[in-house]
Amino acid sequence: MKPTFYIIGAPKCGTTSWAAYLAQHPDVQISDPKELNYFSTDLRTANNIIVGSDTEYEAKFDRPETVPAAGEATPLYLYSTEAIPRIAEYTPDAKIVILLRKAAPFFRSLHQQFLYRRIENETDPRKAWEGSGTRQPHGNADRAALERHLDYKALGDFNSQVARVLEHFPPEQVFITWMEDWKNDPNWLYRELATFLGIDGSHPLTFEVHNRAKRHRNAILSRMTIRPPAWVMALSRGLKRLLGRERLGIAAKLREMNTTYDVAEKLPTDLEAEINEFYRDSYEALDSRSAAFGILRRPSYANENRGA
Repeated sequence: MKPTFYIIGAPKCGTTSWAAYLAQHPDVQISDPKELNYFSTDLRTANNIIVGSDTEYEAKFDRPETVPAAGEATPLYLYSTEAIPRIAEYTPDAKIVILLRKAAPFFRSLHQQFLYRRIENETDPRKAWEGSGTRQPHGNADRAALERHLDYKALGDFNSQVARVLEHFPPEQVFITWMEDWKNDPNWLYRELATFLGIDGSHPLTFEVHNRAKRHRNAILSRMTIRPPAWVMALSRGLKRLLGRERLGIAAKLREMNTTYDVAEKLPTDLEAEINEFYRDSYEALDSRSAAFGILRRPSYANENRGA
């Protein structure tokens, strides 16, 4: 079977949380894993190929007829130049959910995530921002990322990305909201999404924080557990053969022990102002586009001065 909706991004804007929330609903199936990366062929790497054909993809959505809604949540579909036209051709009636976030917190969180995944080695956020689109991912022998993954400025250009969506999908199939509008009241967004997806919004859900910003306590240990070098992988394979086990779980346990959520929440004030100014025109255009097409959901009590 095919999905009926896609949560297409942006990264670090709540896609993991909302996939987990909606997965609690009896009328919704979320693919496992929630990121299938099937349509973003321009961003495909050796590490993110989950399914290789329509048949394999549709097998991720096998479900009883009593489950009317099914979807995946791949946060880079919005950024991809190929995903949206491919999705539109494959499922033209699908509903598209877009979660966005203020520019400066978006960059801060994404930069921290890339540091944690070890595709970014520039710890200075200013240098990382200034080097957008000019740097290769760090430690990338296994092709876990592309140069485009570190183009922070392009990743945050939500206006052009939403424009691409509207070239391929009618406004009534597109849903946009900002994290700043739902973070303190996820029940509001749940009701809006339930109406949009055609599911029962009275079914109770629990809203826990998922995919929080995190960092490694020890850099050396992180290199051994996050995309480890070849000799570590060879040692692991040898131990598994010796013990007759498919998984050891050692790396996962070490990653957990080496992870802390003690992460700075704010950028330097001047850098935050620079990032906001960089996107000001883009965000104003996005506001105008969203209003013209009626695709933006905001609670009635939300502060109208969202900022850019």
